Amino acid sequence: MLLNQVDLLLTVLAVSFGFREINPLMNYLLAMPALLVIVKTVIPLLIAWLVPGRLLLPAVGLLSGVVLWNITELVCFLGHTM
Repeated sequence: MLLNQVDLLLTVLAVSFGFREINPLMNYLLAMPALLVIVKTVIPLLIAWLVPGRLLLPAVGLLSGVVLWNITELVCFLGHTM
């Protein structure tokens, strides 16, 4: 859950810096913040509840990679703008 919320915060931050969200669903949801938070909270809870435990570790690893990639891109962007 924490990684998913960090991903959400990084997405909102990146969009506020002028980046474009390439995921059409997320791009649509960014226009409706309340629905965005609900979706980014409910879906991970359902996945964690329904997916067998042995599959959660790879999912956490994949999302960790996404979050690290987002942080790297934002840091590079901020480094170039300063």
